[in-house]
Amino acid sequence: MYKDYHVAVVGGGLLGSAIAWGLGRLGKKVVVLDEGDIAKRASRANFALVWVQSKGLGMPAYTAWTVRASEAWGQLAAELEDQTGLDVACSRMAAFT
Repeated sequence: MYKDYHVAVVGGGLLGSAIAWGLGRLGKKVVVLDEGDIAKRASRANFALVWVQSKGLGMPAYTAWTVRASEAWGQLAAELEDQTGLDVACSRMAAFT
């Protein structure tokens, strides 16, 4: 059964699902193994908040990568809606200055 897949993604939360979707777009046959709603995973615990503050303290390259990843979510949300019809309600708050 599992030999029919190229890749197994463990965890169907925000990141696991995004990775599986991206691999599928590249033509890979993907299976997602997930524990279900009983798991206390990151996507459930942070209520889908994508944040960048305090990440990469003292590591400017990591900080820049995190900001770029956060900025890319709008495009990902638009592509998901276009391909699946699902609106993931992506929105950005302006930074406080």
